[in-house]
Amino acid sequence: MVVTKFKLISLVFLCIFILSFVYAQSDPLVLSKNKDSFSLGENILIHAEVYNFFDYPVNVRLETLMENVDDTYPLAVIPSEFSLESKETRKILIYDILVHEDMPSSQYFINSRLLLNNEVIKNNKLEFIVRNTLDEFLFDIALEKKIF
Repeated sequence: MVVTKFKLISLVFLCIFILSFVYAQSDPLVLSKNKDSFSLGENILIHAEVYNFFDYPVNVRLETLMENVDDTYPLAVIPSEFSLESKETRKILIYDILVHEDMPSSQYFINSRLLLNNEVIKNNKLEFIVRNTLDEFLFDIALEKKIF
């Protein structure tokens, strides 16, 4: 049997494609965003794709926290609890945030963790930037008391 260089290269690419598909399906938590940078009036969309790699149904909890570099954005953990069938993948919208003028221009981080039976099975994070919102203007007011 004669194996040509073309057939060998084709076989290698086919194996790489199959392995990349299998690897993509085996990651239990993948975060995604609609853009890397957001401005005033745009929507920030953050999704989590959760995959059950077990051969049986599971109940999972997804906890997500958004914060910024300057620690000026209010912190809140967003919990989600749901069931997944064996080998099921589910895409969940975690955040849909309209960038308004009071949202600080900053670098933001999304930290998520996937829990099964109260044990973390996967951590994941992503980051994005908010630009062109109103900057905070700090000032002091000095009041004088006038005596007539």
